Amino acid sequence: MSPSPANTESVDQLKSYSHSWSGLIDQVRRGKSWSGNERNCCFLNSSSGEFIDLSYLSGLDTSGDGRSLAFVDWDFDGDIDIWSRERTSPRVRFMVNLHQGNKRDFLGIKLHSEVGNRDGIGAVVEVVPTQGELKEGHKIVKSLAAGNLFLSQSSKWLHFGLGKIQNIDRVIVRWPGGKVEEFKDLFPGKRYLLSQGTGKAELWELKKVQKGKSKPSDNLQIESEASEPGARIVLPLKVPLPTLFYSSDPGKLKVIDTQSQPTLILIWNMLSSICQKELEKLTQLEESLNSEELNILPLFINDKPEFKKAIEGAVARIKFPIQWGFIEPKSVEAIRTFQESLFDRIPKLTVPLGFLLDSEMNVVALYRGTISFKEVFHDASVLLKAGNQQLHHFAPPFKGRWFTKPLGRLEMNRYLAAAFEAKIPEAGIPYFVGANQLDEATLKVELTKKYHQFARKFYKSKEYKKASYYFQQALGPSPPSPQIHHDYGHLLGRLGKYKEAEKQLLKALEIDPEYDSAKRALILIRELMRGTK
Repeated sequence: MSPSPANTESVDQLKSYSHSWSGLIDQVRRGKSWSGNERNCCFLNSSSGEFIDLSYLSGLDTSGDGRSLAFVDWDFDGDIDIWSRERTSPRVRFMVNLHQGNKRDFLGIKLHSEVGNRDGIGAVVEVVPTQGELKEGHKIVKSLAAGNLFLSQSSKWLHFGLGKIQNIDRVIVRWPGGKVEEFKDLFPGKRYLLSQGTGKAELWELKKVQKGKSKPSDNLQIESEASEPGARIVLPLKVPLPTLFYSSDPGKLKVIDTQSQPTLILIWNMLSSICQKELEKLTQLEESLNSEELNILPLFINDKPEFKKAIEGAVARIKFPIQWGFIEPKSVEAIRTFQESLFDRIPKLTVPLGFLLDSEMNVVALYRGTISFKEVFHDASVLLKAGNQQLHHFAPPFKGRWFTKPLGRLEMNRYLAAAFEAKIPEAGIPYFVGANQLDEATLKVELTKKYHQFARKFYKSKEYKKASYYFQQALGPSPPSPQIHHDYGHLLGRLGKYKEAEKQLLKALEIDPEYDSAKRALILIRELMRGTK
């Protein structure tokens, strides 16, 4: 790790520091331990000046990358329970204290003030037992903080462990601002509300909540049967799928397009026994596939000739009822980048992997591992009709309420655009469009430039199918330059499509009659056309 730069003037130091942080964050997101795999610890205060290591016996010595703790008597049984947060899974743990001791060995205090801060943050509270119940000079003192540990907020109830103390003489509160106040008539095993200026402790009792059935809001629940082993992840907002290519016939490269119909894309590897079972399971759903308004596109990642023949044979043998294909290797990398950008901890690219898309090529849910198609069909009927606000509530895997605002579409697109720009810029076009709040005319010009750039890139690397796709895209957004028509005509001529090449070169000269390169290319194309007659 590079040391923090001494000043902001050294460009090299700033770059080194920035790159070091980027590398560190990347390693942590890939599952490396920030804390060096050090286990969590728990120590017991023996009240004799020593602490006893109870890490293993307490069950708190988890190996996760611990971040924060919050202490609270969650079940109001007189002992402290713990909520912990870890960077690694599980992200949140609830540790229940099963202390079976005397339920009178505690005192609960909650502060209230009409002067200054309402909760008495910063107050110092001292519990004074009757004479002889504590060693001389010993005190039980706690202060109330607004936050503690890392990004944590424990309960604002002050919990005093009394041990063998049977009687309390008084409680002294030093309020923020310096005023000191005493409260009497408090008893062990009880909870009290202390209000500043009253001098009287108000007994607080837990109200019993009447049990009953409550009907959840329709827009906060998804009723579905428990899925088979695997992961189902609902995204909190609709995220555009990156540009992906696949081939359904030898040599015929296509771009994935939902064609205005909801689609489930399945990524499979036929070397996986799970994928083989999924293929057979999908075949058995032929009637359902025909009745459901959901297009399904299975794509295999094994595109090597020896694997292709085996896959084609397996598909033919089971009489697979729907269209399928082989996903292009660089598109697999685009999926990897897409997943890495969506999640805080970078997931491994595992198969089977499914993406549920709406009719506008937006991903609303992901499926990892064994897929319950019944659940997918149900999701398609619910999630695809949901707005962003509803998806935001569908996303958590358990009941609860958000305390943060939904991520905006603009912020999401900017983040993904940056991720793809650094790795696979041509696949990130959907995010470039969503991240730029440009007027329509300017955006069309910028898109044309990018499409032309990608077309030239793939032409240079002799990936002619992709180059042709991006040239066609470059001709769409705004009035193209004569150079785009010229370059596309050059590619078509290379592919032997002389008539189409002539057409593009004539368009280039129509825009710029003095374009010498287009004139020479047109003469050459016409000579080749005469030679083929």
